[in-house]
Amino acid sequence: MANASAPLDALVIGAGPVGLWQGFQLGLQGLHFELVDALPHPGGQCAELYA
Repeated sequence: MANASAPLDALVIGAGPVGLWQGFQLGLQGLHFELVDALPHPGGQCAELYA
């Protein structure tokens, strides 16, 4: 969850493999981001199909 006092640099929509990779890359650059997804857990379609 994002800190309310820190502004976001990016909003990543989708917590599938690509969204998680994007979040990883943003973190390496020291950017603040929020990851949102329709599912209650990360992983996207991969997590749903291959539990």
